[in-house]
Amino acid sequence: MKFKVAQINDILRRAEFTSEADIPRIHFQDMNLEYYLLAGLVVGALLSMIILKKSSNIKNKI
Repeated sequence: MKFKVAQINDILRRAEFTSEADIPRIHFQDMNLEYYLLAGLVVGALLSMIILKKSSNIKNKI
């Protein structure tokens, strides 16, 4: 991720036509990435359970 962020910062600096333009940055600690990952895991697990439950009900009726 650090490499990709460095690439993006380099592209933005070149777009500004300055060598060291101040680019607003978000630190990884401020993004609360672990909460978004946990929320995605929970939502994905719930959706998978709902989908699998419906498909197993259809098979049982046949």
